[in-house]
Amino acid sequence: MDAKRLVLTVVAAVAMMGCRVTPHGAVVADVSPKGWEPSEAVELCYDNTDTLSARTVSIVARREFGKAEGPLELHVRVCAPDSAMVEADVVLPQRGDKGGSFEELRALWVEGASLQGGTYTFTIAPQKSTTGVWNVGIEIEN
Repeated sequence: MDAKRLVLTVVAAVAMMGCRVTPHGAVVADVSPKGWEPSEAVELCYDNTDTLSARTVSIVARREFGKAEGPLELHVRVCAPDSAMVEADVVLPQRGDKGGSFEELRALWVEGASLQGGTYTFTIAPQKSTTGVWNVGIEIEN
């Protein structure tokens, strides 16, 4: 196979993977592991097209072992496509397993929800200064 045909095959395969429909979505943003302050909220947008399925929404984070201990306390604000807004404090409990350099933290936000079509905007900030957090985001599953 010549180089041009190989490149076209790889591009086609990647394009097909991008068209795959999955039952969930995730949106994640990087934060500074050296220090994340309450004034440094991240904003995440999720475009929902599935208005029929019952959805589970979780708040997720990736934190480096040894940089911070205990649960990760976050403040979360969600603005729905119809401009309805919900705010809550969310605690991501520390996991007991230490099998690598990072721990994946997760807390359930809502379960069994039917989401409106359109863009949801999630704003997430720590309740207090924290270190060791590399990423924070949302995960939405059917």
